[in-house]
Amino acid sequence: MKFWNGLQRAPVMAMIDQNREDETVEGKSLNSKSDNVSGNGLTTESSPAEDIGRNPDRWQVFRDLLAFQFKLALDAIRDLVLSPVSIATALFGVFTDQDNPGKYFYRLLQQGHKSDDWINLFGTDSKQVEGTASSSDKYVRKLESLVLGEYEKGGLVKELKDKTDRLIDKAKRD
Repeated sequence: MKFWNGLQRAPVMAMIDQNREDETVEGKSLNSKSDNVSGNGLTTESSPAEDIGRNPDRWQVFRDLLAFQFKLALDAIRDLVLSPVSIATALFGVFTDQDNPGKYFYRLLQQGHKSDDWINLFGTDSKQVEGTASSSDKYVRKLESLVLGEYEKGGLVKELKDKTDRLIDKAKRD
């Protein structure tokens, strides 16, 4: 019992938040929300809560579903990697640094927090300003533009979409 009395809980979130409070890029605050709308009518920076009232068509829902699944996969991979690495960093710090045993572990938490912002799972990261920071949304938009380009050319993507539309419409009628 004496052992636990001497321990103090480290203010992890306070340390992480302190490093993120006043993030700016070229004098612009990253705390403002971008209202950018891509050419296909999809808001690229809107949050799911904002999308609820906009009544999207089925293909916007499919696009958002695929983007969400992609981000879930990234999040899961990150979690699988962070679990053993966090144990290793905590133990390494405890055994190698008497003055600051949590140094490596808390650095890892900061990096995990940054990766959380990068993944932007629910599309609510208001710090992302178009063109200032990289995120998984950037890759989703690149993939979307590739698919839209293929659709506009015709061929397999257009044929797949048209057949899917007919199938869904038929299922709705029956």
